[in-house]
Amino acid sequence: MRTCRNRSYVTINSWAVEIFLTKKAKKSESQECSSHGNSRSRLKLLDSLLQETLALVILIPVVMNARSHIFELAVEAWQTEEAILSILHPVLFHRTTGKFSYQLESSYSVGTVGYEDVDCDCIDHTFVRTASPGLDCLLRREVSAFAEELKKSSGLKSGQISLEFFQRKRTRWPFPPENIPWEVWTVRVEIVSLANESERLGWREKLGEVLCEKTLYIAEVMNKHEFVPKMPNSSDLELVFDTSFHDVQPHLFKVCHSTANVGSAGVGVNTVRRLLKDTLAI
Repeated sequence: MRTCRNRSYVTINSWAVEIFLTKKAKKSESQECSSHGNSRSRLKLLDSLLQETLALVILIPVVMNARSHIFELAVEAWQTEEAILSILHPVLFHRTTGKFSYQLESSYSVGTVGYEDVDCDCIDHTFVRTASPGLDCLLRREVSAFAEELKKSSGLKSGQISLEFFQRKRTRWPFPPENIPWEVWTVRVEIVSLANESERLGWREKLGEVLCEKTLYIAEVMNKHEFVPKMPNSSDLELVFDTSFHDVQPHLFKVCHSTANVGSAGVGVNTVRRLLKDTLAI
């Protein structure tokens, strides 16, 4: 398990665009003064400014203050979905609130959030999730799509899936709001094939212990006083929270996954067997 900082490349950086617009505005003022009120020249100048701004593409590396947490798991194919949900659902539960009801612009009450205990069928483990059918369905759909991609991939069946929390920042016209990530949870998965039923039963139990450790780590992180977006006013609610669910209100998030090379040697079937031997020797 590793914690690292997230480096991101922003295609259109709003800060750089603002500097560009300021310089162009000064240039425009200078050219406008020399035109002595010629309206046609001013319109042409404004059109030129807009075209240059829209054509601007700036690739500047920006170090985001996004906390990044990475887990690595070795699972059999039939355990993939439950193992991933055992990590992502508890994270999402901690990053979900009840629905906000605003009385004034900055005065509101918060509804309740229910929870459910889920017993895994393929792993000796129980995890908690938010009691929201819509939220569960969305996350399961993304995890299921990733699991299917893993099964169909050739060679080493490995990949990663990430749960990224972000907030939106309004930018100057004509650019859309900028999504700024502030926390990313990544699960790197490698599918292994065990030789016999004895190994499968042993790994079913061992994987449950591994997931318990991950759950404790998640709880420790959530209890730390680290950055989360401040509670918004009514007009800014959708810049911080996803309001599309009727029963709960999670922080804005997206799920990304890939089955390409994830830059890790992986856990591997030999490591799994060594862990099983160590467990049996205790």
